Amino acid sequence: MKSVLDDAIQEMLNAARLLNKKAFTIDRCIILVLLYCCSDGLQYRELKNMLEISDGKLIADLTALVKEALVQKRTELWDNKSLDIYTIDEHGIAEVERCKAFFDACQKIRGGCK
Repeated sequence: MKSVLDDAIQEMLNAARLLNKKAFTIDRCIILVLLYCCSDGLQYRELKNMLEISDGKLIADLTALVKEALVQKRTELWDNKSLDIYTIDEHGIAEVERCKAFFDACQKIRGGCK
């Protein structure tokens, strides 16, 4: 007979299988959540200041998220300066929701282990 814990573990494994493996790193998840919370988007420098990671790492993460069609990049001119602004799109929102489902399932497992 399957236990509640067995069901919770299976739910977590099923949720993990739905995640985009190219987007599921801690920094990329944080970027997606920040963009999810800021519907107008964030400038590159805003993300850089919040995340406190190197330029190379941030560019690599943003490029990967754009390539996976989870994030969109647009460039705007402001005081003769070019600003890169990143926004989340519907695929990115879906990925955030899949990440949340995964962590919710992990929480159920933890509750079953007590």
